[in-house]
Amino acid sequence: MMKNRNKIRFMGVSILILWTCVPGACTREVFGTAADYRSVVTVRIDEDVYDFSNIRTYQLVATVDELMRRSKEKPEPLDTMDHTRDESILATVEAQLNARGLVNVESLADETTGETPSPDVIVIAALLAEPWGYEGLVRFESFNNQTVYYPGPPVEMEYDIHSVILTMVSPSVRVKDRPQLFYALWSAGIHGSYSDMTAQTIASGIKKAFAQSPYIKAATSVGGEK
Repeated sequence: MMKNRNKIRFMGVSILILWTCVPGACTREVFGTAADYRSVVTVRIDEDVYDFSNIRTYQLVATVDELMRRSKEKPEPLDTMDHTRDESILATVEAQLNARGLVNVESLADETTGETPSPDVIVIAALLAEPWGYEGLVRFESFNNQTVYYPGPPVEMEYDIHSVILTMVSPSVRVKDRPQLFYALWSAGIHGSYSDMTAQTIASGIKKAFAQSPYIKAATSVGGEK
């Protein structure tokens, strides 16, 4: 299969479902629409990098970041960024993770020290603060200024400002030969025109992203215990 380099720019009511596996990388991309058809959801997973079958716990970064490409000269923050939907975004993501049986490590904190165990996966929610092609290095202030590497997708994509980007990383998985970089194991983009991106539309998109990712669920033993 040849690598598809057609550029797809999602606008408004675009409806496209695509499943791509690239030899050597086996990156799958799924495109769908939220329930009201006003946002387009993209899910990407790198199967060769991480086995999702053993996940049990998660950490959800408590702040919705403003996502920009990593650069030496950080651009000035945009005055137009709208964070009024942040609480709804985080609550919806947490509800989806809990519904799949995953346990938030915050609930496992030591009663004496308050320390939490290392999670299997860490989930970050962000709003795009500039148009983005969904690849390369991105630094998250909310994630202790850690940098996440997004591999180039088989299908080129562009997302506009205020699109919602969900990212899942693992403390145990870093970029080969660059241990300071986290690897984007799973990522989802909820894109639509800003006027249509209501809290309800975004929530529908987040739910769609998880519905398109059945492998994100708590591991169970043969006896059914988690």
